[in-house]
Amino acid sequence: AVNTVRNEPYGFLSKFLRHRLGETGARRVLEEVDRPSEDDRRDVWLTADDMRRVVSASEWEIRMFLMVTASTGIDKSPALRIRKRDVDFQRWSLYVRDTKTKDRKRTIQLPPVATLALKVLFDGKSAGETAFSLSKGQLDYRWRKAREHAGLTPEEGFESGVRLKDLRHTFAVHYTKSGGSVAQLQGR
Repeated sequence: AVNTVRNEPYGFLSKFLRHRLGETGARRVLEEVDRPSEDDRRDVWLTADDMRRVVSASEWEIRMFLMVTASTGIDKSPALRIRKRDVDFQRWSLYVRDTKTKDRKRTIQLPPVATLALKVLFDGKSAGETAFSLSKGQLDYRWRKAREHAGLTPEEGFESGVRLKDLRHTFAVHYTKSGGSVAQLQGR
């Protein structure tokens, strides 16, 4: 959408500032910034309790997918392409192929939960096989079922329901809350 590039950082920073400075302090800082248009704004991220509910409501392979994506910030398409040869279990790192441009490749450190999930997923698979056997359509369908079962719907206060993309926002919020800098986050 037109304002996505402006809205995602604005939404993240406004939530971060509200958490750190309170509503009044955040409002003072944000008054000095041009706010993106309202038509493309999303401030959706999940608490630890929300994540527990949706993981518990998910089928096994979706649980593994959620653990990997929410703990690393990897987007849906690159996560579905993870191959066994991309994971260095000794160094707890993952080589990520970017789906938007072939020139943008990176290696990220894996947290323990993602490392464990990938070990379980790759058990008995060859180096060229992917971690997940789901297509995008299957993943989206099963995610919608889990999201509804966990109560992450507009009726429960989540605007337009929670998207898989919102797991990236969740990762970013929790990463900075636990001491990570915005510069480190951008590098990931």
